[in-house]
Amino acid sequence: MCILFVYNGANDIESDFSLILISNRDENYSRPAQCMAPWSEDPCVYGGRDLETGCEKGTWLAISSKYKKIGLLLNLPGVKKENAKSRGTVVADYVKSNLKLLDYIESIKNYTNNCNEFIFVSVELGNLPDLQLEERRPNIYEELSSIFVNIPKARYGTRAHTIVLVTKSGQVDLVELSLKSPINIENPEWERNEFQFII
Repeated sequence: MCILFVYNGANDIESDFSLILISNRDENYSRPAQCMAPWSEDPCVYGGRDLETGCEKGTWLAISSKYKKIGLLLNLPGVKKENAKSRGTVVADYVKSNLKLLDYIESIKNYTNNCNEFIFVSVELGNLPDLQLEERRPNIYEELSSIFVNIPKARYGTRAHTIVLVTKSGQVDLVELSLKSPINIENPEWERNEFQFII
């Protein structure tokens, strides 16, 4: 199972990063692939390439400097379809296209019905926040788009940050930073709690 971590720091004034994306690709060791590099047919796109027969030109992760897009494929293990189409072309075609996300999704619906199951993750840099969030909360969608939400007028925001680290031997490190109660929004105080145990 592939893993993805995304940090959106676009509205975090204390962060030097607008985006941090960390991903791993779980795949058969024998499957041929090319490491991340600029693509020969489009040097504005950087990504690995799947070299498996029938999947050539597909990718699991790519970024386009021209269209300011990132596409990522997460494999969902499960039933394999006979003669399934390549999921990797979904990412490759997305980053090479000037279509906006919703138009692109609409254009690939029939194709993806013939693919094995997957999750497609996309980022349009410079086009955040999320359109669905804007539609649902039009008055505060920008504030809600931050990884650290702080809306003093609504007395609403991020109250805790939690990290759970579990080793293969079962050692758990649990760290949480929480706002101390009662919460003073003009001068918030943070409390750190750490726990270690075996599961």
